[in-house]
Amino acid sequence: MKKASFIFLCLVACNYALNWEYCVNGPTLDQNYLFQTVELPSTELVSIGYTSSGFLESYLWILRTDSLGTIISNKEWRNASQALPISADTNAAGSIGITGTNNLILPSAFFALYQPDIDTLQIWIFEATDTSLEGYAIAPTPDSGFVFACCGNTETSDFLRLIKVAPPDWDVQWQKDFYLPERLFFWNICCDDDACFNLVGYLHSLNYGLFFRFTPDGDSILTTEFPTGYLPTCIEKAHTEGYIISGEYAGCSWIAKIDSTGGIIWSRIFEYSSFDFMNSTKISSERYAFVGVKREIGGDHNLAILLIDSLSDSLCCFVYGSPMTTERGRGIWPCVNGDLIACGMADIDGHWNGLILRRELFDTFAVGEELFTPEAFNISAFPNPFNSAVTIALDAPVGAHGRAPLQIEIFDISGRRIAQLPDGGFVGAGFTPALNDVADNNERDGARPSPTTREFTWTPDETLPSGVYLVRARVDSRSLSGGYRAEPMQAEAGDGVATKRVVYLK
Repeated sequence: MKKASFIFLCLVACNYALNWEYCVNGPTLDQNYLFQTVELPSTELVSIGYTSSGFLESYLWILRTDSLGTIISNKEWRNASQALPISADTNAAGSIGITGTNNLILPSAFFALYQPDIDTLQIWIFEATDTSLEGYAIAPTPDSGFVFACCGNTETSDFLRLIKVAPPDWDVQWQKDFYLPERLFFWNICCDDDACFNLVGYLHSLNYGLFFRFTPDGDSILTTEFPTGYLPTCIEKAHTEGYIISGEYAGCSWIAKIDSTGGIIWSRIFEYSSFDFMNSTKISSERYAFVGVKREIGGDHNLAILLIDSLSDSLCCFVYGSPMTTERGRGIWPCVNGDLIACGMADIDGHWNGLILRRELFDTFAVGEELFTPEAFNISAFPNPFNSAVTIALDAPVGAHGRAPLQIEIFDISGRRIAQLPDGGFVGAGFTPALNDVADNNERDGARPSPTTREFTWTPDETLPSGVYLVRARVDSRSLSGGYRAEPMQAEAGDGVATKRVVYLK
């Protein structure tokens, strides 16, 4: 059993103040991928994925850890050879349903049932003659069963197949096919309390999205088309009536709330691009969390978690990764104490490792590791780590909505604000303008600050302990992380936030 520590972000000595990130490998194979993590009533975490050593050798992989990320068990299930899980969820009885693709050469869908209390895994393969079938999404039903959705195709047609299974024998209760103009791309399905269920996806070549609603017996209630270019991939029940969907529009991130007919209640397009949503979940206080992949110029990727409120305002976005690695987010799960668990994979030195992290969410949602920002709005700090004072450099040209940054704040790791540079001023607890504020021709590390770079020095109070502190700069007081709202599908300009982590060593 191998375990590799990836980035240990922070661990506070409190039951509800966890903040850690690990890369973990399976028992034997060198390519490892995680797609979902769930929390059991015991607070134990169960992560589902697969391990592989090549195109023909792979096994379903289940990793169990405690709430601190310490491994309890790490198993490859040989009765699930060639099973590549994509989606997993839990039912009311605490069993975990899994779906995905079995055998990439002759693809067939599978349903697997993992029972954590007795540590057993059963698997059923769904095949059809002359048909490729791949499982993509699964959701629990009110009767403790599961419904899962598959993409299928023959030489002449593409179709969506829905399959319902239920205890005690987990026999198929019904199976329905819905033929489509082309292959449907989607990641989520959700079930209502009345056992009706809903799915969104998009048709790539035709460039439009679809909302499907089905009866508890799998019959179609309605299909709604979204306007051209709006491509949803994820759906989650809203805190109140309706659903939260996420996807892409014109290369930018898109989130909307819809009603049970697929009608748009509100819709928002975010200025920052290259965030591919892979999963979503409800969290406390009318808020929602999304996990996915933030694509960078040059092909690098990072795992990202976006948080929004019930009116679609972006609260903050945590980005995890480093310049030397590639990370991809796939699963997200709300913990009973309010934390978030996210999982995915990280490419380190050419080997994929399972990635799992736990993130505490501060009540104010004020602080993140890194936020999406308008183009050319940058923040840096030097020296970092520092032992007496740190210089904070902000670069926000007039072109970034015609304003320079208006506010700088310092938070400790618990989210408590300990220093602030007031709006438009130079006076604040421990703040002084640096000598080369606004415009400076002095070179630093071989680089010359732009005429719009503003630098400030923060000298911590003597009573502050050593540790990690977070510096936040805001373009304006709304702190919208570079987004704008569409009403219902018209954009208006917005503003940005940038956050930098600094390490204070006395």
